[in-house]
Amino acid sequence: MVIQKKPKVTLKLKKGELIRRGNEKDILVIKPYLIESWVMHARHEPKLLDEKRMRESDIEKYYKDALKNKNSSFLIAEVNGEIAGFIRADVQKIPSFFKENKILYIDDVYVARKFRRRGIARSLVFVVENMAKRKNIKRLQARVYTFNKPMQNLLKSMGYTLPHAT
Repeated sequence: MVIQKKPKVTLKLKKGELIRRGNEKDILVIKPYLIESWVMHARHEPKLLDEKRMRESDIEKYYKDALKNKNSSFLIAEVNGEIAGFIRADVQKIPSFFKENKILYIDDVYVARKFRRRGIARSLVFVVENMAKRKNIKRLQARVYTFNKPMQNLLKSMGYTLPHAT
């Protein structure tokens, strides 16, 4: 997905909501959510993804590496002190034939079931967009699977477009 020009939007958090940087303690809290999400992806895309491997992935290492890497961001959304969702994004270089070859790649975006439909995913993506702007990154990209209509609809409503692929 690629950021398109759109009107300036401001982030409006509701009372009790907070978006902050993730830490090592958060990794153990989000691990079951990640496994749930990754397994769901594997079940929808069995020709592409292996459920067993996803369950056995070293999530702790993957997120600890993000905490140590200056080109990675791991953000937590809290509602009244409870983790409601999270996002991970990484600055990446893509081939130089692209006009913008430095991108912010949005990886995991997850909102716990009881907090869905409250604008939390939108807020997380908005914060990541602003991080990209501060780093002078003009392109955001995410892999969103075809079955994930809620995320596709959210990104479309935020001005993102689908890539062209064959």
